[in-house]
Amino acid sequence: MGTAVTKDDIYKELDLIQSCITRMASNSFSMKGWHIGTISALLVFFFSKESVNLNMIFLIIAAVTLVFWYLDSYYLMVERKYRWKYAWVIKNRVNASTPKTNFLFDLNPDKEEMWDVDINSKGYKVAKKQGKHVRRTELDL
Repeated sequence: MGTAVTKDDIYKELDLIQSCITRMASNSFSMKGWHIGTISALLVFFFSKESVNLNMIFLIIAAVTLVFWYLDSYYLMVERKYRWKYAWVIKNRVNASTPKTNFLFDLNPDKEEMWDVDINSKGYKVAKKQGKHVRRTELDL
């Protein structure tokens, strides 16, 4: 790809990022459905027995809930990164007088070189919580 970025390239990149956001939201919703189904199946299994050990039921349901909670939070975290990336593309390609050509069609939301942000931005705070090194510049999302 050459150095000139066309509006079609930018809109295609935004479309690809939006499809990643949609996929992460769908995965998160799917995790919630699987969680409800798994809990329901476990309850039916445990209460179909003659003797019910409530402590065992509680421990197993708590473990299953923690696993699905982790998976759901992971998908929400990745979705938030893609939303941040979407905002970056809007700011640095669509609204810029000369669109930046670096990271064009790069769908990796964890690319540290891309996240030069202001220390007061929400993205900076999210990256800091994850232990990422973020350089300070004028970019504020």
